[in-house]
Amino acid sequence: MEIEDFEWDDDNETKIFQRIDPDEVDEVLDSDYTIIRNKNNRAGTHRLMGRSHGGKLITVVIAPTGNP
Repeated sequence: MEIEDFEWDDDNETKIFQRIDPDEVDEVLDSDYTIIRNKNNRAGTHRLMGRSHGGKLITVVIAPTGNP
């Protein structure tokens, strides 16, 4: 699986951006990230883990969208 960009909705922005800078989340896509399946019955299907440009380890729960 390869991810090119994140598609944010209002609910996700409210939850994530209280704790993590949005630019740092986007920077994870520039790193050597890892994607693993999330546990069953969780918010997203996968977890993406990587580092921001500053070296902060960031984990983002993700789910596929209808956009290719």
